[in-house]
Amino acid sequence: MNTRLSLPEKTIVRLYEIGWTIRRLAGKYYASYGTIRVRLKEAGVLRSKPIIIKRSEIAKRHRKMTYKEIAQIYGVCERTIRRKMKGE
Repeated sequence: MNTRLSLPEKTIVRLYEIGWTIRRLAGKYYASYGTIRVRLKEAGVLRSKPIIIKRSEIAKRHRKMTYKEIAQIYGVCERTIRRKMKGE
Protein backbone atom coordinates (compact mmCIF):
# COMPACT_ATOMS: atom_id res chain seq x y z
CA MET A 1 0.00 0.00 0.00
CA ASN A 2 1.40 3.40 -1.03
CA THR A 3 0.51 6.11 1.49
CA ARG A 4 0.99 9.71 0.47
CA LEU A 5 1.69 12.14 3.30
CA SER A 6 -1.03 14.79 3.54
CA LEU A 7 0.60 18.24 3.27
CA PRO A 8 -0.79 21.78 2.79
CA GLU A 9 0.71 22.14 -0.67
CA LYS A 10 -0.48 25.70 -1.36
CA THR A 11 1.05 26.84 1.91
CA ILE A 12 4.30 25.02 1.16
CA VAL A 13 4.54 26.71 -2.24
CA ARG A 14 3.79 30.13 -0.75
CA LEU A 15 6.41 29.72 1.98
CA TYR A 16 8.99 28.48 -0.53
CA GLU A 17 8.32 31.45 -2.80
CA ILE A 18 8.91 33.92 0.03
CA GLY A 19 12.24 32.35 0.83
CA TRP A 20 11.84 29.29 3.02
CA THR A 21 14.30 26.54 2.17
CA ILE A 22 13.27 22.98 1.39
CA ARG A 23 15.02 21.83 4.57
CA ARG A 24 13.09 24.33 6.69
CA LEU A 25 9.79 23.25 5.14
CA ALA A 26 10.67 19.59 5.71
CA GLY A 27 11.35 20.32 9.37
CA LYS A 28 8.14 22.26 9.84
CA TYR A 29 5.98 19.53 8.31
CA TYR A 30 7.97 16.51 9.58
CA ALA A 31 8.58 15.36 6.02
CA SER A 32 11.74 14.40 4.18
CA TYR A 33 13.66 16.83 2.00
CA GLY A 34 12.78 14.63 -0.99
CA THR A 35 9.05 14.69 -0.25
CA ILE A 36 8.98 18.50 -0.10
CA ARG A 37 11.10 18.74 -3.25
CA VAL A 38 8.75 16.41 -5.14
CA ARG A 39 5.68 18.38 -4.04
CA LEU A 40 7.28 21.67 -5.14
CA LYS A 41 8.20 20.10 -8.47
CA GLU A 42 4.65 18.78 -8.92
CA ALA A 43 3.36 22.28 -8.20
CA GLY A 44 5.60 23.63 -10.97
CA VAL A 45 7.84 25.59 -8.63
CA LEU A 46 11.03 23.57 -9.19
CA ARG A 47 12.42 22.84 -12.60
CA SER A 48 14.55 19.94 -13.74
CA LYS A 49 16.80 22.06 -15.93
CA PRO A 50 18.24 25.43 -14.98
CA ILE A 51 16.90 28.49 -16.73
CA ILE A 52 19.54 30.78 -18.12
CA ILE A 53 18.77 34.38 -17.25
CA LYS A 54 21.38 37.09 -17.70
CA ARG A 55 21.93 39.36 -14.71
CA SER A 56 22.22 42.31 -17.08
CA GLU A 57 18.75 41.57 -18.47
CA ILE A 58 17.27 41.39 -14.97
CA ALA A 59 18.98 44.66 -13.99
CA LYS A 60 17.66 46.35 -17.13
CA ARG A 61 14.09 45.19 -16.45
CA HIS A 62 14.39 46.03 -12.73
CA ARG A 63 14.58 49.74 -13.57
CA LYS A 64 10.84 49.64 -14.35
CA MET A 65 9.62 46.38 -12.82
CA THR A 66 9.67 44.54 -9.51
CA TYR A 67 11.51 41.24 -9.09
CA LYS A 68 8.13 39.57 -8.78
CA GLU A 69 7.02 40.91 -12.17
CA ILE A 70 10.31 39.84 -13.75
CA ALA A 71 9.92 36.37 -12.24
CA GLN A 72 6.48 36.05 -13.81
CA ILE A 73 7.93 36.85 -17.25
CA TYR A 74 10.51 34.07 -16.91
CA GLY A 75 8.15 31.63 -15.23
CA VAL A 76 10.23 31.34 -12.07
CA CYS A 77 9.71 32.40 -8.48
CA GLU A 78 10.87 35.78 -7.20
CA ARG A 79 13.48 34.03 -5.08
CA THR A 80 15.20 32.72 -8.23
CA ILE A 81 15.53 36.25 -9.60
CA ARG A 82 16.88 37.59 -6.31
CA ARG A 83 19.43 34.77 -6.06
CA LYS A 84 20.55 35.38 -9.62
CA MET A 85 21.14 39.05 -8.82
CA LYS A 86 23.24 38.08 -5.78
CA GLY A 87 25.37 35.90 -8.03
CA GLU A 88 24.25 32.54 -6.66
